[in-house]
Amino acid sequence: MDLVWCRDVLSHLEAIESACAEFRRVLKNDGPAIVCQTFGTEHLELREAEWLWNTMGVVPNSADPVQTEQAFGAGGLRIQKRIIIGTEFGEWAEETSGKATRQLLHAARLLRAPDRYIEKFGKAA
Repeated sequence: MDLVWCRDVLSHLEAIESACAEFRRVLKNDGPAIVCQTFGTEHLELREAEWLWNTMGVVPNSADPVQTEQAFGAGGLRIQKRIIIGTEFGEWAEETSGKATRQLLHAARLLRAPDRYIEKFGKAA
């Protein structure tokens, strides 16, 4: 295989090193693997992390950047380049569409006058 593309999968695995070893096995001539991965950081509060990981089926150790990098090494891979993407996509989306701001306005209106929306859409909505 010339290239492995892996997006938002490894955080669901108990043993990332096994997946990395498989990447290495199938790649020709030490070919590249492009891995997009979401990690928890020091900005993620513990209770939020517990809720998010449980909700999304994430293995907490597999969402830790240090442990993930160690697993890559244990699986026989070398990280050539690490690109950290923070809030850039969200900022771009907000600047181009304003969707997040509109959603916040809708939530604010719902909190301010819930009866109005219950009357219009019903309690289940």
